[in-house]
Amino acid sequence: MRRRASHLLCPLLAALLAAPAAGLPRPKERWLRLDSAGFTFFSNVGERRTREIAAGLEHLRAALRQLAGGEAERRRRRTFIYVFRNDVAFRPYKLLYDGKPAEVAGFFAGHEHGNYVAIDGDPKADPELIVYHEYLHEFLRDHFPAIPLWLNEGMAELYSNFEVAGERAKIGLPRYDHLATLRRHGLLPLDELLAMDRSSPGYNEGLRQGIFYAQTWLLAHYLLLGSDERAGQTRTYLASLAAEVPPPDAFARSFGSDLAALEQELERYARTYKLGYLELPLSGEVDLRASASELSHAEVLFRLGDLLAHLGPERAASARQHLEAALTLEPEHAGALTTLGYLEDEAGNRRRALELYRRAAALAPDDPFVQRVYGLSLILSLGDDLTPRSASDADRRTLEAARAALARSTALDPADAAAWAGLGFTYTFDLEPSAAAVAALERAWQLMPGSIDVAFNLVLVHSRLGHRAEAEAILARLGALGADPATLERARQALLQLDVREVNALLAAGRLADAVPKIQAVVARTDDPELRLELAAVLKSVEQNLGHNDFVRRYNEAARLTSRGDYDGAIAILEALVEDLEDGPDRDDALYLLEEARTLRAAAQRP
Repeated sequence: MRRRASHLLCPLLAALLAAPAAGLPRPKERWLRLDSAGFTFFSNVGERRTREIAAGLEHLRAALRQLAGGEAERRRRRTFIYVFRNDVAFRPYKLLYDGKPAEVAGFFAGHEHGNYVAIDGDPKADPELIVYHEYLHEFLRDHFPAIPLWLNEGMAELYSNFEVAGERAKIGLPRYDHLATLRRHGLLPLDELLAMDRSSPGYNEGLRQGIFYAQTWLLAHYLLLGSDERAGQTRTYLASLAAEVPPPDAFARSFGSDLAALEQELERYARTYKLGYLELPLSGEVDLRASASELSHAEVLFRLGDLLAHLGPERAASARQHLEAALTLEPEHAGALTTLGYLEDEAGNRRRALELYRRAAALAPDDPFVQRVYGLSLILSLGDDLTPRSASDADRRTLEAARAALARSTALDPADAAAWAGLGFTYTFDLEPSAAAVAALERAWQLMPGSIDVAFNLVLVHSRLGHRAEAEAILARLGALGADPATLERARQALLQLDVREVNALLAAGRLADAVPKIQAVVARTDDPELRLELAAVLKSVEQNLGHNDFVRRYNEAARLTSRGDYDGAIAILEALVEDLEDGPDRDDALYLLEEARTLRAAAQRP
C-alpha cells in the first residue's frame, strides 16, 4: 500500500473529507477501459494519460520478467487498475482504516477473483510511483506468498521510482524524500520494524507511517544494492521464502541473529549521500499495444461496485448500491449479477448467490470468469461431507454441471489456474477417475505449484488410479509445502486407495490368503467408516471362503485316509477339524465322517 503525504487542511475541508462522498458517480462522468498486454485499466484521467501509465507499467513488467528468468507472473490473474482523477474522486473507493478512508494514494488488494489496484491519478500525486509500488505487491505475492511486511513494502518502494531511458531500465534510484525523513526523525529500532504487521499503529498512523516506509525502503536498498555480502544473504533469504520456510527462521538462517550489527550498518547507510542503483538493459521489445473504449454508465457502476465488493465487508453496502444501480440500467448485465452473487456468498446466502451465478452464466456463456465462478459455486453447494460413495444422482448431476462450466472456462482461458483446479476437483468424487482428472490437476499444479489443495487432490487421484510413485512423490512435496498435520494425514489416508487396488487384484487372482493381511491393514488404518465397513465385509467373506477351503482340504484328506484304511490318521484330522469348526453343515459333515472312521477302526480291530 502506498501512503499519501499528510497536508494541512482547513477545518471545514478536513470535515468534508472525513467520510466517503455519498452516492454514485454521475451519469455524464466519462470513464474508459484500456487493455494492455498484462493489465486492464479503468480510468477517468483521459486516454492519453492512461496510456502513459500503462506503458510505464508494461516496461516494469518486462524488467521483472527479465529479472525473474522469464516469468513476471507465476500464476496469471486478472489485474484491474483503477485510475481516479484526484483524491476527491478516489476517496469513496479507498480501503477503510478505523472506519474512515485510509490516507493512501493507492492500494493493492489481491483476491482469488483478481488483483485490484487503485491509485490517485492526479499528476501531483505521482501516479507512476504509486502504480509501480502496487504492482510490486502483486509480483511479490506471486513469488513469495509469505514475504514479511517490511520487505514487501521496502521492495515496493525500491521499485516505485523505476525509470526507462531508451533501452535501459533504472531500478532503485535514490529516494531523497525518504532519506530526508530518516535524517530528520531517526530510524525505528530494527526489531520493532521487522515485527510490524498490517495492524500495527506504525504502519497506519501519522508520522511513524512515513518513517516506516522510508526505513523499509532504506533497508531493502541496502540489502539488495548497498552491500555485496548482504545481497548474497538476501538472495538466500528470498530463496528460503520461495521454499516456504517461515520468515523468522529464514531470516535467522540468512542474516544471523546479530540485529545490532545490521542496525549500525543501516544507520551508516542512511547518512550516505551517494547511493547506487541497478541499471538493466532491456532485452527484446516491450509490447506497448493497448486498446481503449469508453464505458457505458452501467459498466462504470459495475466496475466501481466490483472494486468495492473486493475491499471487505465494510464496503459491501456501497458495492451493492453500485451493482443494483447498474442492473437497473442493464438487467442482464452478467458481470454485475456475478459480483452481486459474490456479495450474497460473503453474507452467507449461498442459495441466492448460486441463483445469481446461474443467471450470469446463462447470459455470458463465453465469459471464462463467469463460467468459473458458477462452476465453483456448484461445487460448494454440495457441502463438505460429500464422498464418492455418498453422492446421490442429484449430486452427480450437479457435479456434471460444475464440470461442464469449468471445462468451458478452461477452454476459454487456458491460463486460469483456479478453473483448472476446480475442474480437477470434480473428478475426486469418482472412485475410478479418468485421465482427464490428472491432466486438469497437473495443469493447475503447473500454474500454482505452491497450492496445497491441488497437491492433495493429485495424491487422491493418483492413488485411485494406482500410480503409487506419483502419489508418494507429491505426498512428500505436501510436507515441504507446509501442509498442516490434518491435511498430511488425509493424504496418507488417500494412499490407502493403492492398497485397496492391490487387494482387489489379489482377490481377482484367487490369492485369498495373500489378500487377508492387506485387508486387515487397511481396515486398521482407514478413518473412512464406509470403506472400513465395506472391507470388513470383504474380509469376513474371504475368511469364510478360506475357512471352507481349509475344511474341504482337511475333510478330503481324512476321507482319503479312511478309504486306505488309515483310520487313526483320518480320526486325528477329523477330531482337530471338529474342534476348529463352529456349529453348522461343515461341522456336521466332519462329525459324520469321524463316526464312520471310528466305526470302521473298531470293526478292523475285532478278532
